[in-house]
Amino acid sequence: MVMKSNSETMESSSRLGVETRGIEHVPESQRHGTIARFASVWVGAQLSFNVIILGWLPASFGLTFWESATCITAGLLVGLIFYGPFALLGFRGGTNSSTASGAVFGVVGRLIGSIFSVVVALAFFALVVWSGGAALVSVLARLFGTTSSDLALVVCFALMGSITILLAVYGFAWVVRVQVWISILVGAAIAVGFFALAGTFQDAAQGQLVVAGNPTGTWMLGALIAFSVPISYGPFVGDYSRYLSETRYTGRQVVAANTIGMFVGCWAVMLFGAFIGAASSIELGPVDGLVSASPNWFLAPILMIALVGTLAQGALALYGTGLDIASIFPGVRRWKATLVVGLVGVGLVYFGQFVWSVIDLVNDFVMILSFVISPWMLICLIGVARQGWRFDVEDLQVFNDRRRGGRYWYRNGWEPRAVVAWLGGVTFGMLFSPAASFPGPLAGVFGGVDVSVVGSLLTGGAIYLLLLKLTPLPRASAHAFEVASERR
Repeated sequence: MVMKSNSETMESSSRLGVETRGIEHVPESQRHGTIARFASVWVGAQLSFNVIILGWLPASFGLTFWESATCITAGLLVGLIFYGPFALLGFRGGTNSSTASGAVFGVVGRLIGSIFSVVVALAFFALVVWSGGAALVSVLARLFGTTSSDLALVVCFALMGSITILLAVYGFAWVVRVQVWISILVGAAIAVGFFALAGTFQDAAQGQLVVAGNPTGTWMLGALIAFSVPISYGPFVGDYSRYLSETRYTGRQVVAANTIGMFVGCWAVMLFGAFIGAASSIELGPVDGLVSASPNWFLAPILMIALVGTLAQGALALYGTGLDIASIFPGVRRWKATLVVGLVGVGLVYFGQFVWSVIDLVNDFVMILSFVISPWMLICLIGVARQGWRFDVEDLQVFNDRRRGGRYWYRNGWEPRAVVAWLGGVTFGMLFSPAASFPGPLAGVFGGVDVSVVGSLLTGGAIYLLLLKLTPLPRASAHAFEVASERR
């Protein structure tokens, strides 16, 4: 089953219309993406206030700028070990990440990845709209000498959410094209921001270390937040790598572009967040702290980050989850699913502002996100590697086409070994979770040092390898194979 080519969206007059492609396989003849644009997507996606906030968190934990910088760098590098090669699922499978995960978890078991996509998209879309809207209100209040009223926040949240939803509804081609310009404009604004705040920069810790006064535990908590950023994109990277041609690019090129793009974007923006923490009052928070510490001439670049940067990550998150929901519910078009998810996300923004504590929720969310998604990603990588990094592209679409059987049907569409291993990893994470809203019974066993993520990752991978050794997969499912050209 082949729907209208997305290449038509990019290369013909239809590129100005709403994308009609879902998660069906993208044939080789219709893969017109480029490595440069693919990398720019991951650079541009980070240039927003929500990633700035994630970089600011280590400073709020009581770390100095240089301590924050080292934990951010270390966390990103470890996360990229798993995130980088994850692009091969979309590249080789010609579909999005969650559908490609069906080769390991079963064509029905890939719903685990789809659930991740929805949850992560809602959370990060809500955060990026909230942070961008809050920055917009804060800057306008300083420019015109007004107060940051609730009404102003309501209006700005609605504005930011509406523009982002519209971009995501139009689809892949628009998201990719916009990301290129965002990378240039917002990237320049953030680079200038280091100079703008240089006069108030002080490399001194503010407040007490959050992990029982333990510098090592606090540093590891900061590294965990950085680790979670590339991991959170695992369910979405296939949305874009599926449009890269296997005849024009090698797997190594795709992995390199994916890794470099994500590192450059995350590292620069999170360091800017840590810089804000060292150059402003932590008590004011990341947004108001930046606005209050900035000279007047830098207020315009802050507005650009708030307005333009919001589009980058918000649209990327919504686009990916719209694909997944449309594949789960027959008859639901991608753009309609994207619209619904976006409206729900805007609702979460208002709850986050007026009901919950946003910063506390973000801190807990990234912890839980990491020990839930990281074992899933590792299991997928192990499973696909055992299959020679190749896919039977027709059998991947069995569930989406409402069929049964095929190479990845396993047991009623689920692969028990992968599911059990993932549940084992998640269970470990839950037991040792340090999240304030979801503390595990064993959270304090290691003196406040968080082992939930590393433990869940290693536990999930170890259980999967053990189960494969004890009960090997049938040869038809485990051996490497080439996809016949006529099936592309």
